Amino acid sequence: MLLLKRLSVVKLLVALVVMSGCTSSQEQVVEEHEKSLGDTPTEKEEQPREAVKEPLTETRALEIEAAFFDQLFTPETVGKTNEIKAYQSKAALIEATLAIASRDLVKQHVDDYYREEEGLLYVVPKDGPAKLLSDLPVSINQVDEDTYHVSQQNENELRGPYILTVEFSWMDDAWKMTDRIFEVDN
Repeated sequence: MLLLKRLSVVKLLVALVVMSGCTSSQEQVVEEHEKSLGDTPTEKEEQPREAVKEPLTETRALEIEAAFFDQLFTPETVGKTNEIKAYQSKAALIEATLAIASRDLVKQHVDDYYREEEGLLYVVPKDGPAKLLSDLPVSINQVDEDTYHVSQQNENELRGPYILTVEFSWMDDAWKMTDRIFEVDN
C-alpha cells in the first residue's frame, strides 16, 4: 500500500513537471519527493559555494573584452542580410550577454547597434566601439575591492589618439564589464 502511495505521488510529480514545462531534472523531482515523505536526513542543507574572488588580471580582462565583442559585434548573420541568426529580439541578446557584462551596459550597446523588425533582430551596419587590444599595453587600476579600471592608449585614422578605459566589477560571483569610457587624447 505504501509503495502504491509513493508510486502515485511520483506519477503526480512527473505529471506536474510535464504540464508546467519545468526543466527540473529527474533527480530533483525524486529528491523533492523524498523530502516530502521525510525520507531524507535532516542534515543542514548544502549552501551554494561562492566563487572565490581573485584580483582581476590583464588576461581575464582581455578574455571578457573578447567575449563581449564576439557576442555583440561579430554575430553570425543570415546570408548577406544583417539578420542575426541566433537571436530574434534585443531582449534575448541582452540576456545571453549578462554572463560577461552588466545589464545597463549591454542594453546600451544593443540599443545602439541592433534593431528589431517583424520578429527578427538585425545588426545596424556602422563602426563599432573602440576595443582593448591584446597586442598593446594596458594599465590596471584597482578602484575599490570590487572594481577595476583597465585603460589603454591607442590611435587610429578614424578616432585619432584616444584612451579607452573599461570598468570591471565583481557581480554575481564573477568579474563583469560594467562601463566603457572613451576619451580623445590630445
